[in-house]
Amino acid sequence: MKNEKGFERLVRVRAIWERQAKTNAAAAARKAELEAERERAAARHHAETLSESRSLVSPEQLELQRLRSIATHAQLTEAAAARSNAQARADAATGAWRRSSQDHDMAEELDSRRKQEAAYEARRVAERSLDELVATRRKWGR
Repeated sequence: MKNEKGFERLVRVRAIWERQAKTNAAAAARKAELEAERERAAARHHAETLSESRSLVSPEQLELQRLRSIATHAQLTEAAAARSNAQARADAATGAWRRSSQDHDMAEELDSRRKQEAAYEARRVAERSLDELVATRRKWGR
């Protein structure tokens, strides 16, 4: 008998645990259901917001926009090529200017050296003429 009372008690305790587990599972399911409903409501609100901001575009308007995009792309490509050509011409002009500047600087340096040599040669000739004059004067006795 004592075993029967212990067994009945065990059965009652297990029944209580099962009810508690079912109650907890039902509460968790209800919580998940409420969360899912909130998410669906947020998604509906987001979809409604998007649909309000969209405008209807006809196929003709889409085709016109596509053609404009193609034309814009062609213009951008053409502008990029023109810029590249202009940059190449500018680089070539810069190179020519540098070479011309170097040639000018070298010509100025050559002119300066020639002037220095001419001045040196003129001094040398003047000194030689003076020496000859002195020698001639000594020779003739004065």
